[in-house]
Amino acid sequence: MDNNRDTQVSNVISLLIKNFIIFCLLTVIASRPAYAYLDPGTGSLITQALAGFLLAAVFSLKLWTKKIKQFFKKNKTPTSNDK
Repeated sequence: MDNNRDTQVSNVISLLIKNFIIFCLLTVIASRPAYAYLDPGTGSLITQALAGFLLAAVFSLKLWTKKIKQFFKKNKTPTSNDK
C-alpha cells in the first residue's frame, strides 16, 4: 500500500517538474525585450530581499530541526532554553 502511494507521489512530482521546465523554456523563448530602466537602487533592493529570504529560511530550518530533535528525544523534559 505504501509502495503504491510512493509511486503515485513520485509520478506527480516528476510531472510537476516536467511542466515547470516546459513553462520556463516557453517563457524564455516567447519573451520580448522590456525596454525598461532599472535605477541603481534596484540592485540593492534585490540584494536585501534575497538576504532577508535566505536568513529567514536558515532560521526556520534551524528552528524546525530543533523541534524535530526534541520530539524524537527519549527524555521529553523541556530544558531551560526552551520556551
